[in-house]
Amino acid sequence: MKLAATLYPELISDIDKVHWLVRDFATGGGHYARVVGPEGEPRAVLLARVGNNEWAVKKHARIVMWYSEIPGAGIALLRDFRRWVDSEKSQIVLAGFTADWVALDDRPVKLAERAGFKLRGEGGYFYFPRGRKV
Repeated sequence: MKLAATLYPELISDIDKVHWLVRDFATGGGHYARVVGPEGEPRAVLLARVGNNEWAVKKHARIVMWYSEIPGAGIALLRDFRRWVDSEKSQIVLAGFTADWVALDDRPVKLAERAGFKLRGEGGYFYFPRGRKV
């Protein structure tokens, strides 16, 4: 929320939408969600929503939150997500995120590149589970 307020001060957070997203991750099928830490005190999180592509065949997985306070947990979560995408490759043809925070901190992008994500387009980092464009 702090980062969103810094990058997009003209937007107003909608807590009901945030609650809906959390419920959808917890109860909806097909999304990726991993949380590390004691219950109620997450220390590392990676959440990705699976949806239909708007212009391509099959589905995509879009990282909507990637956060870690634990050294090494961010790359571990990203690698686990990549393995999960590989296991779903009959349905998911593309996984990625938009790195709109790079001006503030490029360390997550460097981790993503180590995990197999590549820059494609304007600030988007993607992983193709089949190892090629589809």
